[in-house]
Amino acid sequence: MDNTFEDIFPYEQDMILNSGRCFFTGHRRISKQTADKLLPRLKAAVSYLLSKGVTEFHTGGAIGFDTFAAMMIIDLKRYHPEIRLILDLPFLNQSDLWDEKNKRLYNFILEHADKTNYAHTGTVKDANEIKKYLLERNRMMADSCYYCIAYFSGARGGTNYTVSYAKNAGCEIINLYYDTEFTK
Repeated sequence: MDNTFEDIFPYEQDMILNSGRCFFTGHRRISKQTADKLLPRLKAAVSYLLSKGVTEFHTGGAIGFDTFAAMMIIDLKRYHPEIRLILDLPFLNQSDLWDEKNKRLYNFILEHADKTNYAHTGTVKDANEIKKYLLERNRMMADSCYYCIAYFSGARGGTNYTVSYAKNAGCEIINLYYDTEFTK
């Protein structure tokens, strides 16, 4: 029986397939002062990954760092047409309870995404179901990417879960948090 590379080294095959992919994860709240420091560091991290052949960038469509990163990728696509923005969303009605400003940003990002994937293709209202699909969306991104650009303070919550899951999945983590926060 002839074994293929994929049969003998399935993990390595996934790494090769995922090596051109990065996902973003981070906190919901980013102050204006922090955003001003974060933007050049985020651009530098994305430029570094572009130099390594990464062209597919995934975001979960949430308020905060996800939106910040998606908007930056949309902007960079003007200069790097090879970049693809992939939205990995938890469910169809993710933005239903958001304010109008955040809904407009979300719709703008949806219009400019190259592809949209859903963890659940229906609508969700129950808090337990919402959490379930948010976590499923985060695992979906980590499982399909080799790199993770995070804005993560170490606090408990969804970003903590996602960064831990990504590390266990073998993702290379680039955490921008400590280089962007002001020390007191």
